[in-house]
Amino acid sequence: SNYVAMCYEEGGRGILAERGSALVIAADGTRTTSVLEGASAAAPDITQWHTYRVVARGNTVEHFLDGVPTAKITDDSNEQAKGAHFGIQIHAGEPMEVRMRSARLKRLDR
Repeated sequence: SNYVAMCYEEGGRGILAERGSALVIAADGTRTTSVLEGASAAAPDITQWHTYRVVARGNTVEHFLDGVPTAKITDDSNEQAKGAHFGIQIHAGEPMEVRMRSARLKRLDR
């Protein structure tokens, strides 16, 4: 699926960066999208276990799947999300199941 390991702002601006893309949002809200260096365009096999990592530092958020970068957002706009919320989004529709083997949160500012 194109939505695996991309960046979506729920209740806000929607899809910010699709898998394989880097987005820079300027202070005036102007968006510039480019191909994310080192990213894979191949869709992951979602029937298998994967390691998903999100690194948020200041105004930059990076997503990784199995160590490979998938999305990067640098947001200098006044609309940037503030705070620290972590969640898994499940859309309405056909019944589905999400399995998580483990989760770890680590503060990077210490």
